[in-house]
Formats: sequence, C-alpha cells, structure tokens
Amino acid sequence: MELALFGSIPVVSNNPEFNSIGVEEVEAVTQFMRGVVSGSESLSGFLGRAGDRFLGGKNVRNLEKRFERYFGSRHAVSFNSATTALQAAVTALEISAGDEVITTPFTMPATATAIYLAGATPVFADIDPDTYCIDPEDVESKITQRTKAILAVNLFGGSADYEKLCSIASHKDLWLIEDNAQAPGGRFAGNFTGTIGDVGVFSFNVHKTMQCGEGGMLVTDDDSIAEKAALIRNHGEAVIDDLFETNSFANDGIAGSNFRLSEIHAVIAIEQLLKLKEMNSIRVSLAENLSKELAHFDWIESPHVPPNVNHVFYRYPFKIRRGVNGVSSETITKALRAEGFRVAKGYQKPLYKIPLFKGRFSQGSCPVAERMYEKELLITDVVCQSKKGQFRFISQFIEALEKIEQNLDALKEYDRRE
Repeated sequence: MELALFGSIPVVSNNPEFNSIGVEEVEAVTQFMRGVVSGSESLSGFLGRAGDRFLGGKNVRNLEKRFERYFGSRHAVSFNSATTALQAAVTALEISAGDEVITTPFTMPATATAIYLAGATPVFADIDPDTYCIDPEDVESKITQRTKAILAVNLFGGSADYEKLCSIASHKDLWLIEDNAQAPGGRFAGNFTGTIGDVGVFSFNVHKTMQCGEGGMLVTDDDSIAEKAALIRNHGEAVIDDLFETNSFANDGIAGSNFRLSEIHAVIAIEQLLKLKEMNSIRVSLAENLSKELAHFDWIESPHVPPNVNHVFYRYPFKIRRGVNGVSSETITKALRAEGFRVAKGYQKPLYKIPLFKGRFSQGSCPVAERMYEKELLITDVVCQSKKGQFRFISQFIEALEKIEQNLDALKEYDRRE
C-alpha cells in the first residue's frame, strides 16, 4: 500500500476534533438563556464590590461546590481560564520579584509565564523520560536560597511523582503547585491529581477533556490561599477593606483583575463535570486497546504508566525508536498526518528555547526534554472520543502505521532528501 504522503488515498478523510458537548449541555444552556430573557438569570453574577455578588452568581457557586465535593477539596475557586488561575495561585502564595519557582520546560508557556508575570524567575528542571513530567531528582538539584515553590505539570493526563515532590517540598519548606489542566480525574496513589499539592489548577478550555469554551478552577485546602484567589479574581483591591478587615492580609495591597467565569460557561461546565468519569473511562479504554495493538511494532514504544498512577489520556504519547526503523519522528509525523490523523511531533519546544526565555538558559539545560521534542516523542488525539466502543479510530490508526511499516525504505529515502 502506497502512503498518502506519496500521493495515495489517506486512511481517514473525515476526522472531526473531539467534542464532548451533547444534548445535556444544549438543554441546560437553553433553560438558562430562557431565564436570562425572563430576568431570573444573568449572564454574569459578579460585581466588583462588596456584597453577595462579589463571589459570583448561583451557577458559578454551584459549579464550585460540585467541584469541591467531586475532588474532595476544601475550596474551589473558578476562573475564566487555567492560565489566570495559575497566575492567581502564584500571586496568592506571595511569590514575587527575587523569588524562583522550579518548573518543567516541557509544557505550555502559560505554566512559566504565570511565574514570569509575578516578577519571579522560572527555573527549568528536566523531565522523566517515561512520564514526561518533571524529574524530582533534577528539581532537587536546582533548589537555591531563592526557591519558593515547585510547579509541577501532570502532562497528557498522567501524573508527576508526588511522593518524591511532596517530600522535597516538605523538607525544603517550599510551596507545591499542580498544573492539572490536562489531567482532571487522574490519580496518584489513589489521590486525585490537582489536589495533592498546596494548590492545583484545572482547565475547561475547548481542547480539554472538560470543555466549556474557556474556563478554569483553582482548588486548595488552605483558607488563606482561597480567599486571596477570590480577591485576585475580582478586583480585590476595591473591596479588601470591606470584606477582610480582620484578616492577616488585609493590608497586603493585593491587586486584582477580571478573571471571572461567566454564568453560561459555568452552566456548561457543570454538565461536563457530571460526564467526567465516563469521558475518562472512554479514553482509558481506547488507550489500553491502542497500546495493545502498538506492541506489534518494534519501532514504537507505547506510554509507560507507573502502577500508582491512574492515567486519563488527555493525549496519547508514544515514542519512535529511530534506531530500529531508521526513520525520523518528523517524517513519521508527516506520514500520519497525510493519512488523516492529528499527530504532533515532540509536543512543546522546551520553554527556554522560545523568545521570552531564550538566552536566559543554555542549550542542553534539560537534555531529556530536548531529546523528546527533537527526536522521539509523538502525541495523538486518536483516543479522544466522546462515545464508547469507537474502536474503528484505533483500527484506522493501526492501518496507517502498517502502511508506514511497509514503506520504511521509501521513508528513509524521503528522510535523506529532506
């Protein structure tokens, strides 16, 4: 079979992106909008002044309470994105100029820019080559007298090693922040990721497992962090004297912003939370099936999931063994894309290579992250389906890989020319 990369018909001609929105969300939003028309609902329940509406409308509060119950957190504070929730988390921990926060370079820029926007310095520690999450041993080697926190990312639906990270944070008296945008419902040692550190952040972005367009959530068991997050979310500088006269941070001079979640987004997110367990179950089932099928290809390495981790597969990561098949990960990516699949090579360029941070860190600072990006790692959304039993996508993906395997010599020549 000739490859679509070389002009033949692709395996898949119609591959719509993951969409978890269904009749439940349509009905909930329809009912809500009727309430807006009648005056019983409002598109936003927030007001930037002291009073009941400082903490948002009834749907926002309902979502937060449901989140607290589902994940077992003392507090859940909603935001208009995980990015702003991360910024609030860093600010609530009083991280500022002169401080350092150790994080991974193998993540979306928002993780590190939350540190940067607080005036602090992100310090990049390398990743584990099997989980792609931050390496605790490298974290420990990067700690200085200026280090104030560790910001770990639970990448692709997996989990960082929180047994080791919690031990380091406790021993060194550091805050531990979790960027759990990609792993809602995942677990480490039986505990929900996002709830293990001092503060965790979730995402409801349109590309995430839970999606309401844009939105995020901050969770914590610390009363002070939650109160500060609520102030930062909604122009807290205007109301702090009225709301928190006796609190220890009443005179901290907190500057808030408009990081508020709208009521209609909260309505959708509530329905998504109700579906989360089922959506994760579908992804895990498809991922297990795909890993079983990939075992037949000696040039592919399927994901390694530690026994104490419940992976929820926001994306499916796998490695290309170029030493076995002689073809680069970039060419394999092009071939799979030509067959109609969404596949990305390497995920994210290490953040110290992007313009904002370039020049502040040397090449080779995180060799594992660089190797994954440049040579080995591919990710796909083929397991991101909204209904049970959609194994045909897995079968089609395997068919595309079989076509590639039958054309390895031609791909080697393509590599050579490129």
